[in-house]
Amino acid sequence: IKSFLCYMRSLIIIDVAHLKGTYLGTNLVAVGMDGNNQIILITTGVSQGETGEWWTWFLRKLKECIGEVPNLDIILDRHYAITLACNTVFPNSFHGYCCRHLMMNCGMQNDKFKELYWKTCKAYTHGDFEKLMYDIYVVGPDAHQKLVDAGIEKWSRAKCPANRYNYMTSNSVESINVLTKDMRKIPITSLMDWFRDLLQKWYYERRQKYEDAPDDELTPWATAKIKYR
Repeated sequence: IKSFLCYMRSLIIIDVAHLKGTYLGTNLVAVGMDGNNQIILITTGVSQGETGEWWTWFLRKLKECIGEVPNLDIILDRHYAITLACNTVFPNSFHGYCCRHLMMNCGMQNDKFKELYWKTCKAYTHGDFEKLMYDIYVVGPDAHQKLVDAGIEKWSRAKCPANRYNYMTSNSVESINVLTKDMRKIPITSLMDWFRDLLQKWYYERRQKYEDAPDDELTPWATAKIKYR
């Protein structure tokens, strides 16, 4: 929590994974991203289902820890329960949609459509965005209408009123879900212990690696980005 509040972008990505053990349930996860584009697990919990009631409980517990963060951005899928909970608990933050989930909802899975869609999502200028949106309309009017109905500002980088940075999807949480693929079969208390151990390991490794680094040194991820540009 201290890392998120003091050193990281005011951006949270949330999603779920389903437990596979005897008692089943839903694993709710919220992550942030550090300056090296690495995942920081902010909070996790287990609920009986993916409902508005449980998401509201989870997000309220998160808000008790982080408070009202200025200019907070939350990346989520379009599940009605998550949307409802975010509007209830974090009404002053920006709620952006995961572009991958939106693509699947709009039925744009073929390769040609996907390439055009991602170019539209990531377009920086209004001019480029409008041209690409017209191209989508020509190829698939129904998909174009669904994108408009979803709220262009929720998924477009060019039209976004907040700072979602380069995070267009909830893939960071999906990466956590991949790590927990086998662990989600074990009892819930053991799963929580596993999460704590994972976080301690990550902090130890990153602290050891950058303990003697100068304060103004760019991270390897940022350095690679600049060299590429």
